[in-house]
Amino acid sequence: MKYKRFTDDGKYGIFPTGRLINVRIESPYATTKDYENLRKDLERYYRGNPNVNKVYICQGGTIMIDCRN
Repeated sequence: MKYKRFTDDGKYGIFPTGRLINVRIESPYATTKDYENLRKDLERYYRGNPNVNKVYICQGGTIMIDCRN
């Protein structure tokens, strides 16, 4: 993937797909609770940002940041 990025600590992978951004915890031991905590943190971080419509856990188990119009 051309725009695939990882955080400096390698803990998270970020994969933009159009105006959706997929965030994955890179640990093979990540739990549902870890993803729920990450979703809450990202939701708090992007609260009030007019470019972000929604932050949610998608069916694949990763976090999706929706920036569609």
